[in-house]
Amino acid sequence: MANIFGASAEHLAGLVPLLLGWTPDQFWCATPEELTGLFRSLEDHETGLGSSLPLDHSTFEQLKEAFPDG
Repeated sequence: MANIFGASAEHLAGLVPLLLGWTPDQFWCATPEELTGLFRSLEDHETGLGSSLPLDHSTFEQLKEAFPDG
């Protein structure tokens, strides 16, 4: 089980900066639910199942400033 988790985390750690522009700290602070939601949104957009576009980096940064987690 540990090998599967490690391999999955390594894979996602490489994808998230490319797809979302996140820093390593942003990736490691995200919850599994947040990552799942983001990837599901991207998948829905790609397949045409989603009703809205995924956030672009600029909009995401604006939302983070407007709603800081502290």
